Amino acid sequence: MMNEAGCRRDHPEDGHPENDGERWAAAQRRGNILTGICMVLAAAIVGLAWYAYPMLKQNAHLGRNLHGRIESASKQASRSVEDAYHRLEARMKSTTDGLAGLKERVENLESSREVDRFRVAQLTQALNQVREEAEQLAIRQSEDLGQVRRQMEESQSSESEQVAALERDEERDRSNLDAVSARVAVQKIPFEAGKNHTRDVGEGIWLTIDNTDTMYRQVSGRMWVAADHRNIWLHNQSAQEPVVFYGYEDGKKRELVITNVTQNSVTGYLLAPKQETQTAALGDDAGADTSAAAQ
Repeated sequence: MMNEAGCRRDHPEDGHPENDGERWAAAQRRGNILTGICMVLAAAIVGLAWYAYPMLKQNAHLGRNLHGRIESASKQASRSVEDAYHRLEARMKSTTDGLAGLKERVENLESSREVDRFRVAQLTQALNQVREEAEQLAIRQSEDLGQVRRQMEESQSSESEQVAALERDEERDRSNLDAVSARVAVQKIPFEAGKNHTRDVGEGIWLTIDNTDTMYRQVSGRMWVAADHRNIWLHNQSAQEPVVFYGYEDGKKRELVITNVTQNSVTGYLLAPKQETQTAALGDDAGADTSAAAQ
């Protein structure tokens, strides 16, 4: 509005000299004000510059550090990107190689699978053949077992018949022996002797049994012949096997036969010439000799 007023005062149509003086004074006042304002602004700028100079200097230093850091970070980021690129490239190459290797393995696996199928077919065929052979072998073994069982049964039957035949032969031989003994004046004296005991079996002969073997039908012990004053030792003497000996004085044959063997005793007979027993003649001497022999 002052400009508008000044404009109105400066208008040529006014034509008053006092208006020019007022305008000059107003312009001078405005100039002073502007000068003061400029001085204040200049002082403020100088003060602000004086106050902000250390901060600007520090900011410049921080700027340089920040610039260095940015450059370092940029270089590190560039290296990281390059490293990542190289790693990615190596990984892609490794993946490509892995895929190629996997493809080769798949091809080999398929080829191996074909070979395995062929081998499985061969093994299955061989297994079936072995199973058939095993079944045939089992049938043959069953037949052989049946045949062996029949042979064993026949053998047992045959052995039983042989044992019966042997018993019949033994009985016949015994009968024949009895008949021959009767013809040649031989007497048969049966006896039974206990284990670890001395037994008079006749004819002045004393029998002592030390051991018996029922499985093999054998005995061990000794005979004391009183007339000859001698011992005749029996070592694993088998049943039905005669012990033949001759008297020193008369030279006659005598036989001792064991017919049966048990765990604690034996039975048998003595074949001796018929004659009168000389028990009374022997008397106490024979008993004493027998007791000495038994000990």
